[in-house]
Amino acid sequence: MPRLVLRADGNSRIGLGHLMRLLALAEILRADFGEIHFLIQAPDENVQVLLRNAGLALTELPPAAPATEAAESMPALLQPTDVLVLDGYGFDYAYQQLVRPLAARLVCLDDLHAFPFAADLVLNPAGGVAPSAYLRPPTCRLLTGPGYAPLRADFQSAESQAASPSATQVLVCLGGADPRQLTRATAEVLLALPAVALVHVVVGSAYTAPDELYQWAATHPGRLRLHRALSAAELAALMRTCGAAVLSPALSATSTAP
Repeated sequence: MPRLVLRADGNSRIGLGHLMRLLALAEILRADFGEIHFLIQAPDENVQVLLRNAGLALTELPPAAPATEAAESMPALLQPTDVLVLDGYGFDYAYQQLVRPLAARLVCLDDLHAFPFAADLVLNPAGGVAPSAYLRPPTCRLLTGPGYAPLRADFQSAESQAASPSATQVLVCLGGADPRQLTRATAEVLLALPAVALVHVVVGSAYTAPDELYQWAATHPGRLRLHRALSAAELAALMRTCGAAVLSPALSATSTAP
């Protein structure tokens, strides 16, 4: 069976969005590949634990510019039968041209259409994207729309489960790391609204200031609940109880779409 090689970066400094999207893809495609292997620059301990718990192989790449990585590191890591998936804003046309001959297939997850593509498949889970927005070879297949969003099994199964959301409960989840530290400010705005009875704040294991957040949460007993490092099943269940949510725009938003 071929090997699925997933290239993305994610840590507490830049966030985990690209990485979590590929983690969902790995879960979906696990049965179709003999091995699934992540390639990541400078993964922190939280990322390493996340992949290890998922049973996925990881190779840590040395810090390098995209062009240097593609020319110097990738030839030694890729095999001719690999399916290579890229998810990140640095993997531009020049990068793709260098790595495309090294693998059997090249897939790009993208939400910017900011440069041409040399891939066999481009996947953009956003809605309202016209095919003309993408410069790509005639042989490149384009898949767009929320129906193609990679969702983990717990979020897929949640669609068929009964939900009883409360209009007065709001969920705040700004990704696994929230590198800009916007979680508290967002929750404070919601707490100032009389119509909001309870705010659920969710942060991931890569969130860098959990102690300060717990101390602040203690000053709002009864109106604020803090959740950290929830499993996919736990987060899906929490989402079903909330009537509204403030989410990071990429992965979390698609996870709540009906």
